[in-house]
Amino acid sequence: RARGRPALARSSQATAALKANAPKLLETLVDHGILAESEGLEQLELFSVSEMNGQGYEALQAVMCQISMPPGSASSRANADNSLVAYTSTTGDDVHRRYCVESLARLVEYAKLSQLRSGARVRWGWCPSLHAFLFVFDQHNRLVLESPQYGHATYFFEMEEPMRTECQIERLMAVLSVPGLTRTMLLEDQTFEMASLNPDDLAVLAQYGLKVGSGLASLINFRAQESVRHDYKENAVAEHWKENISKRLEEGRKCGRIRKVPCEKV
Repeated sequence: RARGRPALARSSQATAALKANAPKLLETLVDHGILAESEGLEQLELFSVSEMNGQGYEALQAVMCQISMPPGSASSRANADNSLVAYTSTTGDDVHRRYCVESLARLVEYAKLSQLRSGARVRWGWCPSLHAFLFVFDQHNRLVLESPQYGHATYFFEMEEPMRTECQIERLMAVLSVPGLTRTMLLEDQTFEMASLNPDDLAVLAQYGLKVGSGLASLINFRAQESVRHDYKENAVAEHWKENISKRLEEGRKCGRIRKVPCEKV
């Protein structure tokens, strides 16, 4: 069994992490019926980037930091709202209100429905490093992220083969937790400047699927049209984007996985 897989902790650990990262959010989810004490909390998992030892993801993150924040560049507060990295502020009510409860409810509902139909459990839980909820729809060939950092949208990442599901989860967490990456880089699949990288750094990127001339979206299998935009203030149009979430997942089930050249060590 390979090392470096996300820590799929018991509900007590996932609950503790969620409480620490986003005060009152867990209470809100229980109040809205998304997490039932007798059922939902038992299924809530903890996806922890800290468990990724031995797979080389630290090397990947180091090189990604070089190309996302090259020497001489300065991070700006103006970029904070565009950042993909989780904000660290925990300001009580201000944090949990930014999460789209209706979107989470739809994803959890769909996960339960999928399990009833196929018998295959859909794993989902909290990712502290991204301050996001992560859903693993194996049979629908999609990894799904729901977090306010993503511009009030549900993001769908296509899964690939032959890379194992666990490795794809790890790569997604490792890449999106790199400081300096922005939604614009992801949505526009902006290419990275790699002229300053040495051959070893280029080899690390190639190993995990990023080639010269390609961008962030290509690395983690994201297409802008796969996201479902929603505004938690616009309840009148909630049914529309709820239907779109279901549509994206059904399309993933029918289309299968992307075929890529196997990466070494993963």
